[in-house]
Amino acid sequence: MTGLRSCVVLSFVIAAQSTSYPPPFPRVGATKLFDNDRVQVWNVSWPKGAPTPLHRHPYDMTGLYYAPGDRLITAVDGTKRAVTTPAGGIVWQLKGVTHVEEGTSDVPLRAVMIELKQEGYPAKTDAPAGAPPAFPGTSTKSRLDNARVAVWDYTRTSSPHRHTRDAVVVWLEGQTAHAVFTPSGTVHHDEAIGAASKAIVFELKEGAASTGAEHEIHAMEQQWNDARAKADVATLDRILVDDWTVTHANGTTDTKAKYLADLKSGARKFSGSVTESDVSIRFYGDTAVAAGSSQSTVALNGQAQGGALHFTRVYVKRNGAWKMIVSHATQRPQ
Repeated sequence: MTGLRSCVVLSFVIAAQSTSYPPPFPRVGATKLFDNDRVQVWNVSWPKGAPTPLHRHPYDMTGLYYAPGDRLITAVDGTKRAVTTPAGGIVWQLKGVTHVEEGTSDVPLRAVMIELKQEGYPAKTDAPAGAPPAFPGTSTKSRLDNARVAVWDYTRTSSPHRHTRDAVVVWLEGQTAHAVFTPSGTVHHDEAIGAASKAIVFELKEGAASTGAEHEIHAMEQQWNDARAKADVATLDRILVDDWTVTHANGTTDTKAKYLADLKSGARKFSGSVTESDVSIRFYGDTAVAAGSSQSTVALNGQAQGGALHFTRVYVKRNGAWKMIVSHATQRPQ
C-alpha cells in the first residue's frame, strides 16, 4: 500500500511539470457501458485503497450515484478532502476538473457517468401529424436543468411519447446498472428499461456549452465549501458581501461577522468536507441563483448542525467579481 501511495505522490511531481493529463477513463473500477459520437457512458466504482492516476476530465459530465460510499479526493496542489456521497444523487461536473480519487469505504461508491462529447445536441421539435406528446410528459419529475442537460425521474407508463432530444436512460435491476441511448425523434410507448419500473432520463440539450459565468459560480460554490470546512475566514471575507446573511436549517440567522467569528474561534467546526449535488444555476442579469443539495458534518458549540440540506444562494456581480449576498438552507428528508 505504501508503494502505491508513493506512486501517486510521484505522479503529482511529474504531472506538475506538464499541462497534459490522462482522461479519467478507462481505469480500474470503470466499465464502459456504451460509446457513440454523442456520449461515453461508464459504470464506475471507487475501490478502497486504489487511487486513480492524476487525471483531467476532458468533457462536461453528468450521471447518477446509485450506491453510497466514501472517497478521498486530492487536488493538483496536494490538498485532500474526504467526501461522503449518498445514493440517488445526480452528478453535474464541468470539464477541466483535475484530481486523484481514492475509495475509502469497504463497500465502494458506484455511479453511472455520462461524458458529453459534443458542445450541443440538435433537437427534433417538429411534430408530424398525429404524433404523440413530447417527453417528459406527466410521469416524470425534474432532477436537474441547466444549459447542457435536463434530468428526469421517470416512472414507467403505457402512454406513447416522442423524444425531441437525444437522451441517455439509466436504470437499475437489483444493484446492476444499465444504460441505453435514445436518439431524438424516437417515438415509443415506454422506455427500454427491462423489468424496472423507474429510471433516470438524461436529455442532452441543443444549447451551447456551459457559459463562463456558470463556471465562475460553480467555482465560487467550491471556494465557499472548501473555505468553511477549513475555517479559512480570509477567503470567506473576500467572497461574501459585508451585509451577507445566512439562514440555517434550524431557522436561526447569522450575519457575516458572527459566522466568521464562530469559525475563527472554533465555536463552529466542520468535520471533513462539504459536498454538493443536483446543483442548478440561473442568471438574471448580474444576479445568479444557485440551488441544490449539500451534505456536511458541523457542530456549533458542540451541538450538531449541518447534515443533509437543500440550499439556495444568491450571488451578484460587483466590479467584475461575483460576491455571495445571502444563503438559505432547509433540512432535506432522508
